[in-house]
Amino acid sequence: MPFSTVGYRFGNLEPLEGNHSTYQRTYLGQGSFNDLYLGVAGRIGSFSLGVNASYLFGYTTQERQVYIGSEGASNPFYRTQLQLKGFKADVGAQYQLDLDKEHSRSVVFGATFS
Repeated sequence: MPFSTVGYRFGNLEPLEGNHSTYQRTYLGQGSFNDLYLGVAGRIGSFSLGVNASYLFGYTTQERQVYIGSEGASNPFYRTQLQLKGFKADVGAQYQLDLDKEHSRSVVFGATFS
């Protein structure tokens, strides 16, 4: 299941100060993180407990570039890559306190831990 996705590409063209040339900035981002998980839950009376075990994996790449069309110009290029691989666990508990069973009124208390 997709956990997070990155996808963009944009840029702009601007004039160089004191010159008739232009430079172009370009930004690019792509990739995704995925979540493979298995969950188990149960209930005993008014108490419920659930556990999820997950494996997160994927990558993202982000790039920035400045392109100057002048001869001999330095055109910097930056790339950042992030790769994710790891396990994660989530636990949740819930308690239902019945206030008025005849009118189905109750208060539910819950907590999660990741």
